[in-house]
Amino acid sequence: MRRDFKIILSLISDKSKVLDLGCGDGELLHLLLNKKSIIAKGIEIEPKKASESIARGISVYEGDMFEILPNYKTKSYDYVILSQTLSEVSDPKTILFQSLRVGKKVIVSFSNFGHISNRLSIFFKGKIASRMFYNYLWFEKKILPYI
Repeated sequence: MRRDFKIILSLISDKSKVLDLGCGDGELLHLLLNKKSIIAKGIEIEPKKASESIARGISVYEGDMFEILPNYKTKSYDYVILSQTLSEVSDPKTILFQSLRVGKKVIVSFSNFGHISNRLSIFFKGKIASRMFYNYLWFEKKILPYI
């Protein structure tokens, strides 16, 4: 289990209403469903990942969080989670503002680009470790409306 998932799991109360922005394949929400009996909802822009979430039994809105978040009622979720999502969006300020409006609490996690393996790669090779956190290089990512 990812380290940030363990921490998030410890922060979420049982039977909470949770919205995961950029939920990916639904791994985190699935874990929370099983361990905390939450009411889960995800938003994911990539169709393949949204389908994987749905296959895990997660209710997912497939689309752009910039378009859907304004439609959610204020404080309609106990928690809004941005697990390694905020660094991927084109306008983090808007997403944080909307998350704080929609959720009673917001949990944000980031990839550790300062990890020792990355530091050693920069020292010895002069570049960030290839595909350390994602299946693409950060500079190869095309900027979509939210990614």
